Amino acid sequence: MRQLPPQDTRPEDEPEYEKETWQPSWQCFCCHDSGRVVPHLARLVIPDYNYTRHKLKRCQNPGCTFGEYWDSEGLVESVDYRFTSDLCQELDLLEREDWKQFTPDSQSKVIERIIQVAKQKNMRRCGRNRDSTEDMIAIQQHDMVTNYDWGLKAETEEDQEFLKKCKVIYEES
Repeated sequence: MRQLPPQDTRPEDEPEYEKETWQPSWQCFCCHDSGRVVPHLARLVIPDYNYTRHKLKRCQNPGCTFGEYWDSEGLVESVDYRFTSDLCQELDLLEREDWKQFTPDSQSKVIERIIQVAKQKNMRRCGRNRDSTEDMIAIQQHDMVTNYDWGLKAETEEDQEFLKKCKVIYEES
C-alpha cells in the first residue's frame, strides 16, 4: 500500500515555524467591508460619536459597494450620508497606514493586555486559571452532562468518587 507522510495539525509547534502576522483582507479600510464607517474612524470626524445612539455613518469610499445595503428603504432613516467620498478616502488611507504600523510586537502587547484583563475579570475564588487537572475534570463533567444525560446523583461508585474529587478541588479553588 502507498505510504503517506503525517500532517501536523498545529504547525506552530514545529521548531522552524515562523509566525505569520495577520493582515486584514478588507477591500475598504474605511468600513472594513461592512458599509458603515468604523466607529473609531467616525470619532476622528465627530468626536462625540456613539454608534449605539447616533445614526450609522455610511461609507462612500469610491469603489466601495458595501454601503449599498444600508440604502434600503427600511434603513435609510437610520443612515448618515454626510461622510463624503473624499472624507471616506482619507479615513481609508489613515486606517491602511495604521495597519502597516501594526507590527508583531504590537500584536503581542495586545495579547498581553487581553491576558491581564482576563485575569482581573476571573470569577474563580482563587483568581487563577485552571491547571491541567482542573481542565480535565471540567471537560469530563461537561461530557457527562451533555452526552450521557448525567444528573445530579451519581449512579455508580466510580461516579461518586469522581464527584468527591471534584468537590475537593472546587472547595480548594
